[in-house]
Amino acid sequence: MKKEEYDRAIADYDQAIALDPKYARAYNNRGLARRATGDIDGALADYDQAIALNPKYVEAYSNRGNVLHDKLAYDRAIADFDQAIALDPKYARAYVGRGIVWQAKGDTDRAMADYDQGIALDPKRADSYRRRGISFLFGDNAEKAQADFAQAVEIAPGNPYHAIWLTIAKKANEVSIDAGATEKNLDMNKWPAPILKMLEGEVAPADVKPAAGNADQQCEAAFYVGADHRLSDQKEEAIKQYRAAVESCPRQAVELDAARLALRQLGAEQ
Repeated sequence: MKKEEYDRAIADYDQAIALDPKYARAYNNRGLARRATGDIDGALADYDQAIALNPKYVEAYSNRGNVLHDKLAYDRAIADFDQAIALDPKYARAYVGRGIVWQAKGDTDRAMADYDQGIALDPKRADSYRRRGISFLFGDNAEKAQADFAQAVEIAPGNPYHAIWLTIAKKANEVSIDAGATEKNLDMNKWPAPILKMLEGEVAPADVKPAAGNADQQCEAAFYVGADHRLSDQKEEAIKQYRAAVESCPRQAVELDAARLALRQLGAEQ
Protein backbone atom coordinates (compact mmCIF):
# COMPACT_ATOMS: atom_id res chain seq x y z
CA MET A 1 0.00 0.00 0.00
CA LYS A 2 1.06 3.59 -0.63
CA LYS A 3 1.36 6.12 2.18
CA GLU A 4 -1.78 7.90 0.97
CA GLU A 5 -3.75 4.68 1.36
CA TYR A 6 -2.45 4.18 4.89
CA ASP A 7 -3.36 7.78 5.69
CA ARG A 8 -6.91 7.16 4.50
CA ALA A 9 -7.06 3.98 6.57
CA ILE A 10 -5.91 5.92 9.66
CA ALA A 11 -8.64 8.49 9.05
CA ASP A 12 -11.24 5.70 8.86
CA TYR A 13 -10.00 4.17 12.11
CA ASP A 14 -10.07 7.62 13.73
CA GLN A 15 -13.74 7.80 12.82
CA ALA A 16 -14.44 4.29 14.10
CA ILE A 17 -12.80 5.13 17.42
CA ALA A 18 -14.75 8.38 17.66
CA LEU A 19 -17.95 6.38 17.27
CA ASP A 20 -16.87 3.65 19.69
CA PRO A 21 -13.88 4.52 21.91
CA LYS A 22 -13.88 0.97 23.31
CA TYR A 23 -13.46 -0.73 19.94
CA ALA A 24 -10.14 -2.50 20.54
CA ARG A 25 -9.72 -3.77 16.98
CA ALA A 26 -9.84 -0.24 15.60
CA TYR A 27 -6.88 0.73 17.80
CA ASN A 28 -5.00 -2.41 16.77
CA ASN A 29 -5.61 -1.81 13.07
CA ARG A 30 -4.76 1.87 13.31
CA GLY A 31 -1.53 0.77 14.97
CA LEU A 32 -0.72 -1.38 11.94
CA ALA A 33 -1.29 1.56 9.61
CA ARG A 34 0.70 3.92 11.79
CA ARG A 35 3.66 1.55 11.92
CA ALA A 36 3.56 1.19 8.16
CA THR A 37 3.88 4.98 7.80
CA GLY A 38 6.77 5.10 10.28
CA ASP A 39 4.78 6.46 13.23
CA ILE A 40 6.21 3.96 15.69
CA ASP A 41 5.24 5.89 18.83
CA GLY A 42 1.68 6.34 17.58
CA ALA A 43 1.46 2.62 16.82
CA LEU A 44 2.73 1.77 20.30
CA ALA A 45 0.10 4.00 21.89
CA ASP A 46 -2.62 2.28 19.86
CA TYR A 47 -1.49 -1.20 20.84
CA ASP A 48 -1.31 -0.13 24.48
CA GLN A 49 -4.92 1.01 24.27
CA ALA A 50 -6.08 -2.12 22.44
CA ILE A 51 -4.54 -4.29 25.15
CA ALA A 52 -5.99 -2.12 27.91
CA LEU A 53 -9.43 -2.66 26.40
CA ASN A 54 -8.86 -6.37 25.77
CA PRO A 55 -6.07 -7.92 27.87
CA LYS A 56 -6.41 -11.20 25.95
CA TYR A 57 -5.92 -9.64 22.53
CA VAL A 58 -3.30 -11.96 21.05
CA GLU A 59 -2.67 -10.02 17.85
CA ALA A 60 -2.21 -6.74 19.72
CA TYR A 61 0.50 -8.25 21.96
CA SER A 62 2.29 -9.58 18.88
CA ASN A 63 1.98 -6.27 17.06
CA ARG A 64 3.22 -4.36 20.10
CA GLY A 65 6.16 -6.76 20.19
CA ASN A 66 6.97 -5.69 16.64
CA VAL A 67 7.04 -1.98 17.46
CA LEU A 68 9.04 -2.58 20.63
CA HIS A 69 11.55 -4.36 18.38
CA ASP A 70 11.56 -1.25 16.18
CA LYS A 71 12.36 0.82 19.27
CA LEU A 72 15.18 -1.63 20.19
CA ALA A 73 13.33 -2.51 23.41
CA TYR A 74 14.14 -6.16 22.85
CA ASP A 75 13.37 -7.58 26.29
CA ARG A 76 9.95 -5.90 26.38
CA ALA A 77 9.28 -7.14 22.85
CA ILE A 78 10.07 -10.72 23.84
CA ALA A 79 7.76 -10.40 26.85
CA ASP A 80 4.92 -9.36 24.53
CA PHE A 81 5.55 -12.22 22.12
CA ASP A 82 5.70 -14.59 25.09
CA GLN A 83 2.30 -13.31 26.21
CA ALA A 84 0.81 -13.71 22.74
CA ILE A 85 2.07 -17.29 22.57
CA ALA A 86 0.81 -18.05 26.09
CA LEU A 87 -2.65 -16.87 25.03
CA ASP A 88 -2.53 -18.72 21.70
CA PRO A 89 0.29 -21.27 21.24
CA LYS A 90 -0.66 -21.64 17.58
CA TYR A 91 -0.27 -17.97 16.64
CA ALA A 92 2.54 -18.33 14.11
CA ARG A 93 3.36 -14.64 13.67
CA ALA A 94 4.32 -14.28 17.32
CA TYR A 95 6.97 -16.98 16.94
CA VAL A 96 8.41 -15.33 13.84
CA GLY A 97 8.34 -11.90 15.50
CA ARG A 98 10.11 -13.29 18.55
CA GLY A 99 12.62 -14.99 16.27
CA ILE A 100 13.47 -11.64 14.70
CA VAL A 101 14.15 -10.19 18.14
CA TRP A 102 16.27 -13.15 19.23
CA GLN A 103 18.30 -12.74 16.07
CA ALA A 104 18.75 -9.03 16.74
CA LYS A 105 20.01 -9.94 20.23
CA GLY A 106 22.51 -12.38 18.70
CA ASP A 107 20.80 -15.56 19.91
CA THR A 108 20.64 -17.45 16.62
CA ASP A 109 19.64 -20.79 18.15
CA ARG A 110 16.52 -19.36 19.76
CA ALA A 111 15.76 -17.36 16.62
CA MET A 112 15.89 -20.44 14.44
CA ALA A 113 13.75 -22.45 16.83
CA ASP A 114 11.08 -19.74 16.69
CA TYR A 115 11.25 -19.40 12.90
CA ASP A 116 10.92 -23.16 12.58
CA GLN A 117 7.86 -23.21 14.82
CA GLY A 118 6.26 -20.26 13.05
CA ILE A 119 6.73 -21.93 9.68
CA ALA A 120 5.44 -25.26 10.98
CA LEU A 121 2.27 -23.54 12.17
CA ASP A 122 1.78 -21.46 9.01
CA PRO A 123 3.79 -22.94 6.12
CA LYS A 124 2.16 -20.69 3.52
CA ARG A 125 3.43 -17.36 4.89
CA ALA A 126 6.20 -16.26 2.53
CA ASP A 127 7.69 -13.60 4.80
CA SER A 128 8.50 -16.20 7.46
CA TYR A 129 10.76 -17.99 4.99
CA ARG A 130 12.34 -14.69 3.99
CA ARG A 131 13.11 -13.84 7.61
CA ARG A 132 14.60 -17.25 8.32
CA GLY A 133 16.51 -17.06 5.07
CA ILE A 134 18.06 -13.73 6.07
CA SER A 135 19.21 -15.27 9.34
CA PHE A 136 20.72 -18.20 7.45
CA LEU A 137 22.40 -15.90 4.94
CA PHE A 138 24.12 -13.77 7.56
CA GLY A 139 24.85 -16.86 9.61
CA ASP A 140 27.07 -18.20 6.82
CA ASN A 141 24.59 -20.78 5.57
CA ALA A 142 23.80 -19.52 2.09
CA GLU A 143 22.53 -22.91 0.89
CA LYS A 144 19.71 -23.00 3.44
CA ALA A 145 19.07 -19.31 2.79
CA GLN A 146 18.61 -20.03 -0.90
CA ALA A 147 16.13 -22.81 -0.14
CA ASP A 148 14.08 -20.50 2.09
CA PHE A 149 14.07 -17.64 -0.41
CA ALA A 150 13.06 -20.07 -3.16
CA GLN A 151 10.13 -21.17 -1.00
CA ALA A 152 9.13 -17.53 -0.45
CA VAL A 153 9.18 -16.97 -4.24
CA GLU A 154 7.06 -20.07 -4.79
CA ILE A 155 4.43 -18.83 -2.33
CA ALA A 156 4.46 -15.20 -3.50
CA PRO A 157 5.93 -15.13 -7.03
CA GLY A 158 4.87 -11.53 -7.63
CA ASN A 159 6.84 -10.12 -4.70
CA PRO A 160 10.06 -8.61 -6.12
CA TYR A 161 11.85 -8.59 -2.78
CA HIS A 162 11.69 -12.35 -2.48
CA ALA A 163 13.25 -12.56 -5.94
CA ILE A 164 15.97 -10.11 -4.88
CA TRP A 165 16.88 -12.16 -1.81
CA LEU A 166 16.88 -15.38 -3.82
CA THR A 167 19.24 -13.78 -6.34
CA ILE A 168 21.57 -12.65 -3.54
CA ALA A 169 21.67 -16.18 -2.11
CA LYS A 170 22.27 -17.74 -5.53
CA LYS A 171 25.19 -15.39 -6.14
CA ALA A 172 26.59 -16.23 -2.70
CA ASN A 173 26.36 -19.90 -3.69
CA GLU A 174 27.86 -19.19 -7.14
CA VAL A 175 24.70 -20.44 -8.83
CA SER A 176 24.01 -19.05 -12.30
CA ILE A 177 21.20 -16.49 -12.55
CA ASP A 178 18.45 -16.98 -15.12
CA ALA A 179 17.14 -13.42 -15.48
CA GLY A 180 14.16 -14.49 -17.58
CA ALA A 181 12.96 -16.97 -14.98
CA THR A 182 13.61 -14.53 -12.14
CA GLU A 183 11.70 -11.68 -13.75
CA LYS A 184 8.78 -13.54 -15.38
CA ASN A 185 6.22 -12.69 -12.66
CA LEU A 186 7.53 -9.21 -11.90
CA ASP A 187 6.90 -5.70 -13.18
CA MET A 188 10.36 -4.66 -14.27
CA ASN A 189 9.28 -1.12 -15.13
CA LYS A 190 9.11 0.09 -11.55
CA TRP A 191 11.03 0.00 -8.30
CA PRO A 192 12.77 -2.20 -7.12
CA ALA A 193 13.59 -3.43 -10.63
CA PRO A 194 16.93 -1.52 -10.71
CA ILE A 195 18.09 -3.51 -7.68
CA LEU A 196 17.35 -6.82 -9.36
CA LYS A 197 18.99 -5.63 -12.58
CA MET A 198 22.10 -4.67 -10.59
CA LEU A 199 22.31 -8.12 -9.02
CA GLU A 200 21.89 -9.65 -12.49
CA GLY A 201 24.80 -7.53 -13.73
CA GLU A 202 22.68 -5.36 -16.02
CA VAL A 203 22.84 -2.12 -14.01
CA ALA A 204 25.88 -0.61 -12.29
CA PRO A 205 25.65 -0.15 -8.50
CA ALA A 206 26.30 3.58 -8.97
CA ASP A 207 23.12 3.84 -11.05
CA VAL A 208 20.80 2.31 -8.46
CA LYS A 209 20.63 5.18 -5.96
CA PRO A 210 19.74 7.79 -8.60
CA ALA A 211 16.83 5.56 -9.61
CA ALA A 212 15.49 5.50 -6.05
CA GLY A 213 12.72 7.95 -5.29
CA ASN A 214 11.39 8.25 -1.76
CA ALA A 215 13.20 7.67 1.53
CA ASP A 216 12.18 4.01 1.69
CA GLN A 217 13.71 3.40 -1.72
CA GLN A 218 16.89 5.25 -0.77
CA CYS A 219 17.18 2.94 2.24
CA GLU A 220 16.74 -0.12 0.04
CA ALA A 221 19.24 1.17 -2.51
CA ALA A 222 21.89 1.60 0.20
CA PHE A 223 21.37 -1.87 1.62
CA TYR A 224 21.24 -3.80 -1.65
CA VAL A 225 24.17 -1.90 -3.16
CA GLY A 226 26.03 -2.93 -0.01
CA ALA A 227 24.97 -6.53 -0.59
CA ASP A 228 26.24 -6.35 -4.16
CA HIS A 229 29.59 -4.98 -2.97
CA ARG A 230 29.77 -7.77 -0.39
CA LEU A 231 29.18 -10.38 -3.08
CA SER A 232 32.03 -8.79 -5.04
CA ASP A 233 34.35 -8.98 -2.00
CA GLN A 234 34.45 -5.20 -1.69
CA LYS A 235 34.23 -5.29 2.09
CA GLU A 236 34.88 -1.63 2.86
CA GLU A 237 32.38 -0.40 0.29
CA ALA A 238 29.84 -2.92 1.60
CA ILE A 239 30.33 -1.67 5.16
CA LYS A 240 29.90 1.92 3.99
CA GLN A 241 26.59 1.13 2.29
CA TYR A 242 25.30 -1.04 5.16
CA ARG A 243 26.02 1.81 7.56
CA ALA A 244 24.16 4.19 5.25
CA ALA A 245 21.20 1.81 5.41
CA VAL A 246 21.32 1.76 9.21
CA GLU A 247 21.28 5.55 9.20
CA SER A 248 18.52 5.96 6.62
CA CYS A 249 16.14 3.00 6.88
CA PRO A 250 12.78 3.29 8.63
CA ARG A 251 12.77 1.47 11.94
CA GLN A 252 10.31 -1.15 10.68
CA ALA A 253 12.28 -1.95 7.50
CA VAL A 254 13.51 -5.48 6.83
CA GLU A 255 16.63 -3.93 5.31
CA LEU A 256 17.49 -2.23 8.60
CA ASP A 257 17.51 -5.56 10.44
CA ALA A 258 19.50 -7.13 7.61
CA ALA A 259 22.05 -4.29 7.55
CA ARG A 260 22.72 -4.76 11.25
CA LEU A 261 23.19 -8.50 10.76
CA ALA A 262 25.49 -7.87 7.80
CA LEU A 263 27.65 -5.47 9.81
CA ARG A 264 27.84 -8.00 12.64
CA GLN A 265 28.92 -10.69 10.18
CA LEU A 266 31.65 -8.39 8.84
CA GLY A 267 32.87 -7.49 12.32
CA ALA A 268 31.77 -3.90 11.86
CA GLU A 269 28.71 -3.81 14.13
CA GLN A 270 27.82 -0.31 15.29
